[in-house]
Amino acid sequence: MHLLLQVGLACSLITACLARIPDCSLVDCRPPDCLDQYTPYGQCCPICKPKQPCTYKDRVYKEGQRFKDECNTCSCTNGAVVCTEMACLGKDGSCPVLKGKGDVADMCVRKCSSDYDCPGVKKCCSKACDNLCLTPTRNPKTCTSNGIIYKEGESVPPSHRCLTDCVCQAGQVNCLPVPCAPDVPNIK
Repeated sequence: MHLLLQVGLACSLITACLARIPDCSLVDCRPPDCLDQYTPYGQCCPICKPKQPCTYKDRVYKEGQRFKDECNTCSCTNGAVVCTEMACLGKDGSCPVLKGKGDVADMCVRKCSSDYDCPGVKKCCSKACDNLCLTPTRNPKTCTSNGIIYKEGESVPPSHRCLTDCVCQAGQVNCLPVPCAPDVPNIK
């Protein structure tokens, strides 16, 4: 019986070697460290599929790469782009009026497609055949209350029970006081 097993094993290996097809029943495979895997032709063990790049708005991103699309954050995962879906508001301020000769209005170079392509407070302004990042002529003040940013003239929720009608004015939250009893601790 032992001789028969050796002859059978030798025949199996010779047949596999001649056909260049491995005998996978003799191979102990380690599972690859990935979810997306396949077994290539002529091999016994599965391997990870190669990482696929993503194409988004005519740009190519590597697997795992994170990038911005206006105010949203996107990432390339398994060849597909996934982005947050926040409504993006333009930046505050108005684009400046350009005069012409010697000004950026003479150039025709596309530098941005939205305000979020521009650094800091600069806005993406359309000028003739250009879209340029320019500093706005007017940048209204904002107020912050409880971590939320409010624009000039916007109503702000009162931060205390003795305040009402709060509004963002000149970079500060202004409220009207209302009569109320002082806080008294509960004594038992």
